[in-house]
Amino acid sequence: MRSARSWSGRIVIVCTEGEWAPELPPAVPAVEIYKWYRSSLPPNSHEALVREYVTSASGPGLHPATLDRLVEPWLGKDGQPAFYRQIAQADQRFTDEIQGRYGEITLPVLVCWGEDDTWIPVAKAHELASCISSAQLRLFPGAGHLVQEDTPAELTEALLSFLQP
Repeated sequence: MRSARSWSGRIVIVCTEGEWAPELPPAVPAVEIYKWYRSSLPPNSHEALVREYVTSASGPGLHPATLDRLVEPWLGKDGQPAFYRQIAQADQRFTDEIQGRYGEITLPVLVCWGEDDTWIPVAKAHELASCISSAQLRLFPGAGHLVQEDTPAELTEALLSFLQP
């Protein structure tokens, strides 16, 4: 999910899932292989798949407690089918439908992106920022796709600085 929020007439975009690019995260081929199982994949196999999927989003790797927190919602009788629904909905056409309107954004925008994002290449960050004339691009060295987990202090500083009137 790409997260966009507005505060005091400013917009912040932090890409947190693979909506911006047609490329799918590296773990998705494994998800595709098992997609037909949806909720019938044995729970322990499903959990292992989700753990690998989430782990692949971090540049430096996740603390075990953080990994547990990010994996937990995708487990159990409700979480497991929701995981596969979320994967199935990662479709470039949804971005394509609105991308032409990005140029209409006139509020200041901060695009935050991990330099080591293996899910969506950093070139897509430059492309996104170039579509919005009021955008600033902030790249985070050492961060993967999970900028908020990989470099939380640096992201917080960037957000506070950007959101200062």
